[in-house]
Amino acid sequence: MSFVEDNNTELKREFVSDIKKIAVAFANTNGGRIYIGIADDGEVVGLISPDSVSRQVASCIRDSIKPDITRFFDVHTEEIEGKKIVVATIERGISLPYYLAEHGLKPSGVYIRVGSASVPATEEHIRQMIKTSDGDKYIAARCLNQELTFERTAEEFVKRNLSFGDAQMKSLGIIDKNEMFTNLGLLLSEQCQHIMKVAVFEGKTKRVFKSRKEFSGSLIKQLYDIADYLDYFNLVQASIGKLRRIEHRNYPVDAIRESILNTLIHREYGLSAASFINVFDDRMEFLSVGGLVAGITLDAVFTGISHTRNEGLANIFYRLELVEAYGTGIMRIMSAYADRKLKPTIEVTDSSFKMILPNMLYEQPKIKVVNEQEREVFDLLEREGAVSSAMLAKTLNLGATRSYNILKRMVKDGKLVEVKNGRKIEYAAARK
Repeated sequence: MSFVEDNNTELKREFVSDIKKIAVAFANTNGGRIYIGIADDGEVVGLISPDSVSRQVASCIRDSIKPDITRFFDVHTEEIEGKKIVVATIERGISLPYYLAEHGLKPSGVYIRVGSASVPATEEHIRQMIKTSDGDKYIAARCLNQELTFERTAEEFVKRNLSFGDAQMKSLGIIDKNEMFTNLGLLLSEQCQHIMKVAVFEGKTKRVFKSRKEFSGSLIKQLYDIADYLDYFNLVQASIGKLRRIEHRNYPVDAIRESILNTLIHREYGLSAASFINVFDDRMEFLSVGGLVAGITLDAVFTGISHTRNEGLANIFYRLELVEAYGTGIMRIMSAYADRKLKPTIEVTDSSFKMILPNMLYEQPKIKVVNEQEREVFDLLEREGAVSSAMLAKTLNLGATRSYNILKRMVKDGKLVEVKNGRKIEYAAARK
């Protein structure tokens, strides 16, 4: 009988701890056998203490590999050419990827078989193996990072008088049947890498940038931090009615809160792109990655029909009393604007969902227009956000000097302000 190393065969003269990498590779690929007591060239050298080696192999593979590989593994002793050897048989598992416990779900811990070699899997290959085993639902899949902490989420559970131990984590889907953290756990952990970006702009376009801020960490933490930050831009104005002071805000507090929740809960976390909140003078835009769930129309959303892609996440937010009931978020946003002329609008594409909240107290600048040239300038500003001398010259078919003088006069009259865009000077409407 001849022995040659190949995709399903590994030869070892003696026991070495590295056989655990080979076992992982076989379990992740097409299975195979490890012959211990046979040299690389196929010579049967035998073992002095095969029973002891069998125990070493069994212990090494059982204790070093996750998920549990026991049901797909067998080790026994054979006699070949009058010499005792140990044969470890590893079948392809069903909970891919298998990995070395000391390294975790990363290339240094996940191996696959390529020819006669056991090599580290790429991160993309690891993700594909997880998808094959756990399905396409991102939050139910095993997390690549198994070293998660839940301080902020645990605090929220305590605040609601709810338990947050291992049993609860399993029932909520934070820990799976293999005792491993899922991506739902990742979203609720301090290690969550999905961020929300908030940008604030001057005026109604993205021409004039004022500030930006990124929010990271547990989605629970992001919810509160973002709400506090946006409250800074939700100014209070007061009026007196029948001797009583009445306060008005730019945006209904409930509408902002529900928009943040909608963006966090319904986002497609399988995509790495960040979600955005853009703040303009006249509106806030909440842009979430991922369009509507297949089978749900925008008309259905407005009637209260809800089918979230992240059911486990929505369930946790519901238990924490952060959402009142499934499918009511959009309706609550619309209800907050019930007595207002301007209403929230929604824009949907195959890969995005945008909720637009109008500023209830926004007023267009009241600037007196004295001629058609100035009217054309403001029409350009409405379309473009800012106007340059060259742009105005082209629109009005004027010379460069003439268009420049028109803009400078409007600056002098307090109707425009100069804005530097790199080396170029542009003009925006002055705020009144």
